[in-house]
Amino acid sequence: ERDYREGISGDGHRGPAPPELVRKLSQLDENTRNRLIHEIRVIRDKGVSSEERKVLFVKMVDKALAQKR
Repeated sequence: ERDYREGISGDGHRGPAPPELVRKLSQLDENTRNRLIHEIRVIRDKGVSSEERKVLFVKMVDKALAQKR
């Protein structure tokens, strides 16, 4: 597994994720972060476009952060 700060396969971004997304991911515990990364890869494998995955992944991360509070 690569470090999520270097890029996440399936998140819809080419190369590293935007700094704001990396900041949000850094606030999550490792298990939650890994679960979200796995979920976005499953979504990618279903053929969802990269543009849609970008939006979905940000929403998933935001929801996980809101549940953390």
